[in-house]
Amino acid sequence: MFYSIAGEGGRAGEPTIFIRLAGCNLVCPWCDTAYHPQIRFHLTADKILDRIRSEGWPGRWICLTGGEPMMQDSAALSLRLRQAGYSVQIETNGTYPIPAGAFDFVTISPKLQREVPHDRFPFLEANEQVADEFKYVISRPEDLDLVRWGRRIYLQPNYEIPEAREICVQAALQHPEWRLSLQIHKMLGLP
Repeated sequence: MFYSIAGEGGRAGEPTIFIRLAGCNLVCPWCDTAYHPQIRFHLTADKILDRIRSEGWPGRWICLTGGEPMMQDSAALSLRLRQAGYSVQIETNGTYPIPAGAFDFVTISPKLQREVPHDRFPFLEANEQVADEFKYVISRPEDLDLVRWGRRIYLQPNYEIPEAREICVQAALQHPEWRLSLQIHKMLGLP
């Protein structure tokens, strides 16, 4: 858990408490959570709230991220956090069902690139109905062909590939309904 500024998508710039949940069903080569398969702590919702209060973090948004947070009982955790007065965002790859109304803001980042094995865990198209935004990680021009779902679409350049930024800028200029997401937390050196 940590407190920082949301750096991506439609909530970029908002103070947010991040809770990284362990485990992921996909293996993305660009993953910024290299430790995701390791479980660090087993915490109840009340222990999480105790930690947030003891740290004195004043933010009212909590982002459940991972790994893949829908591998855990994130809906129950969200309910408890919302009962405590927080708004809850989840960022998920969309390969598990997302219960309608369980979260205040749903970000789906489908990892559809050819480097990511999807045979056992395909994206569930029904999740589009509960998503507030879709965030597509773009590494090369052909990744733009993977932009298939979403009312609000963000293109996020793969931070490790400098030319990906220009690909995303040009694509957004050609598709004004798409938006650019630049991972401002990385630019600022924030967690």
